[in-house]
Amino acid sequence: MPRLPNGTSRSTRGTLHDFFPRLASTTSTKPSNPGSKADSDRHDLSRFLAAQDRGHVYQRASRELQQGEKRSHWMWFIFPQVEGLAYSSMSQHFAIKSWDEAIEYSRHPVLGERLRRASETVLNSREKDVEVLMGGEVDAQKLRSCMTLFAVVARHFRKGEESGPSEEVFERVLEKYFDGELDDRTLDVVRDQWRIPVA
Repeated sequence: MPRLPNGTSRSTRGTLHDFFPRLASTTSTKPSNPGSKADSDRHDLSRFLAAQDRGHVYQRASRELQQGEKRSHWMWFIFPQVEGLAYSSMSQHFAIKSWDEAIEYSRHPVLGERLRRASETVLNSREKDVEVLMGGEVDAQKLRSCMTLFAVVARHFRKGEESGPSEEVFERVLEKYFDGELDDRTLDVVRDQWRIPVA
């Protein structure tokens, strides 16, 4: 089973077991007026929908994952990462820029469900080498980053601090392909920049 570099010299590498129990409660991210038009897409999540639907890219991505090898370019908007991990124009455009945006993405009736289904496809793949499945080391690392972020979000839902989907598929992908080790750089953003307290 491949072990990817964590991309940082800090000794902050953590596992699902030792990070999640310390995830502290956070300020509510519920919109003050959820029925307002401004709040309906305040994070411009439509940019993900447009990219996924253009040319049936989401369906193509699903087929590639089912066949055991990513061959085309869709990683940025199928498995999004936190802002600050990559600096191409596509990476920046599709980066998740806040904890609140991550919550809303996971709750989104289309995007959240598609993310969970794509993650389940990864989990159920017969391909044992994540770098083969994702088309290389770079996108395998992006997968790890995405799974880390949304595993934290799902854990937040399970703790009852917000209502939302709480499936464990993201944690299970991390266990299968990354020995349960979360991405340090993603955790740095969650803790240090987004101020999600960790005891």
